[in-house]
Amino acid sequence: MIAKLVVSPADLEELCNHIDSVGLAAFDFEFIPERTYFPILCLVQVCVETTPYLVDPFVIQDLSSLWNRVADEKVKCIFHAGSQDLEIVFQSSGLIPKNIFDTQIGAGFAGFGYSAGYRRLLSDILNVQIAKTESFSDWQSRPLTPAQIDYAVSDVLHLIPLYNKIVDRLVSQGRLEWAVEECKTYESNEYYEHDRSRAFMRIKGANSLNSRGLAVLREMWNWRDTEARRINKPPRVVLSDNVMLEIARKPSTSIDDLRNMRGIRPDQPRVYGKAIIAAIEKARALSDQDLPTWPTGKVPTKSEVLTGDFLYIVLKYLANEIGLAPEHICTRDELQLIVRLHKENKLENATDLKINEGWRYDVVGKQLIEILSGEEINAQVVMTDGNLQLKLNNRSIPIKVK
Repeated sequence: MIAKLVVSPADLEELCNHIDSVGLAAFDFEFIPERTYFPILCLVQVCVETTPYLVDPFVIQDLSSLWNRVADEKVKCIFHAGSQDLEIVFQSSGLIPKNIFDTQIGAGFAGFGYSAGYRRLLSDILNVQIAKTESFSDWQSRPLTPAQIDYAVSDVLHLIPLYNKIVDRLVSQGRLEWAVEECKTYESNEYYEHDRSRAFMRIKGANSLNSRGLAVLREMWNWRDTEARRINKPPRVVLSDNVMLEIARKPSTSIDDLRNMRGIRPDQPRVYGKAIIAAIEKARALSDQDLPTWPTGKVPTKSEVLTGDFLYIVLKYLANEIGLAPEHICTRDELQLIVRLHKENKLENATDLKINEGWRYDVVGKQLIEILSGEEINAQVVMTDGNLQLKLNNRSIPIKVK
């Protein structure tokens, strides 16, 4: 299949007009995430009907008209595992994507497994095999090679047929609305504007710091993140996690102290020394009540842990009955939270729990809450021919123990 190369404003207008006339398009992006703070977008692949387009963002730097289509409720946009691609749309335009269908999500609800890969789905559903030869290609180089172009086209050419097959199966199963509801996660502003106020606590070793050390680490993290954004470089290039942790353990009082610190590059005290010392002094000036602390969530009791484990077994049973991976419904941590909220009589008002609303409540949540509320069920765990089974209300299911 010969792709149409989009290398001029007229080419982009033709593509956008084609999208508008059909109202459905498939997208895939090639980008490099590790060299800069914001991923370098190297190629945008779009397929409309059976026509693939390759958009070169190095030639056409203003892609706002294309991003407007991704954010247009009248255009159905197909992605596969589209989280990072859609982040790029938001970062580039500030627009919230609309009317997105993610074939990885749809395939999960159709019974093809949790987080199924694109190539596997093409093979299983369409009997199409595509190569992986350019997976780690340098997409920033120009001109693109014929192999890169073929790879880029194959990554988007089959998305619409795949989408159609998955939708047909979801309709026959009565689950299309489930998948559509899940894909609406991409339409939330909160999905793209994450709360990063406690991100510094994810640095390995942060849990060894006292409150004052945490304050230093927080100020260092905030400064590093701002600087990395400004120069569009990965945060680790500005200052490594290990160096920030060492500074938090033994806060320096001068640039000379920084120069003698193990692991710091010679250029870093020279370029960033004043900013680092300023961040340290800001943390030192904080009052005790303004210091960060680790969350003091209650440790689950043994009874609560056992209850959560039993609910997970029931969840796997119910998920198996409808041919769905348990991960699409609820995680173990969420189940443990449900146990705690129910014990504290707060579950009914916990509207941010997915299992407490929509289809998840209808097919699983209601039954789990009934169990917590003391509804009588006939449940047995038995070993039959060396295989563990759960018998729930006279129905049996094998339990896979990992």
